[in-house]
Amino acid sequence: MLPRLTMKTIFKILFAPLLWLVHSCSPLGDPVDEVKSNNHYFDKKKTDIRYSRMGNWFELGNSPMHANVESFEVLNGYFSKDKNYVYYEANSIEKGAVDLASFHVKDNEFMPFVGLDKNHAFTLEKVYGKSKKSVKAYIIEEADPKTYTHTDWDWAHDGKHHFYKFKMIPADYETFEIINKSFSKDKNKIFHQYSSDITPIGADLATFEILGKGPVAKDKSHVYCMSFKGNTKNKLLNIPYSSGDTVANLNDIYLRIGTNIYHWGEQVNNADAESFEVVRHHYGKDKNHVFFKGQIVKDADVTSFGILEEGGVGDKDGPFREGKRKNKPQPKS
Repeated sequence: MLPRLTMKTIFKILFAPLLWLVHSCSPLGDPVDEVKSNNHYFDKKKTDIRYSRMGNWFELGNSPMHANVESFEVLNGYFSKDKNYVYYEANSIEKGAVDLASFHVKDNEFMPFVGLDKNHAFTLEKVYGKSKKSVKAYIIEEADPKTYTHTDWDWAHDGKHHFYKFKMIPADYETFEIINKSFSKDKNKIFHQYSSDITPIGADLATFEILGKGPVAKDKSHVYCMSFKGNTKNKLLNIPYSSGDTVANLNDIYLRIGTNIYHWGEQVNNADAESFEVVRHHYGKDKNHVFFKGQIVKDADVTSFGILEEGGVGDKDGPFREGKRKNKPQPKS
């Protein structure tokens, strides 16, 4: 009786020829420095270097670097250099933009894309021309390359300055602190960070406080929140309020300020603040209406509207999606 073959054995038999074919067709030779990079490889004849992410040339491709093999040095998975150029991935950095002899990287998990030389710290950008790609080096202004280091992907310091997404923050170094993802402060002022920008805002430092864990805050006279709609899209709004007004961050999307409800910083018309509640995300309701993104949902039943057992939101007549009823009830015959 023939031995019974396992699925693993069958798999090996069936795919071995394919694996051999793929390997034999590979343009890649040995890794240049497998400790520092799994992206840099000699070609089969060791006459050039090829850049291939994780060596997966079949799916992710590979690019000849046209580098000097004898002097080629891997710095990390993205940077390398030879006697003529510094390279970012497969492309050379424009000649003269960085000091070749002193160019190096730091062993920091948050700095694989940051290069340094004796004069500057750099970020890089690929430039796509008609015939080939190149890399442009941008100086991180005011950064000391000897001490510049990242504490996470967004924040860095050099012992004299703090940096947010490679931009120097005009703040007092010793007293600067990060409050959350949206706000930071020093002894003199409050900063707001969004996208790649960080800017000081005119908030009262002594009374400034975060409302919840998200991007909403207040001081003694204003509420600060992001707008993501209309003419104020992607801007920080400051909404004034009186000292006796109730201020509540309902879910980082809806706010109550006094007798008004706001959706992403825009006042919601016809909302009753006393009875208003958040149902889920952009859905809310008061004693009179259901709202989606601050607008009245006209055909929703207020009393029964809520989170459904099967998931999503809806009322007694069925579910809603993006503020509209998914399956409108059919009229009775």
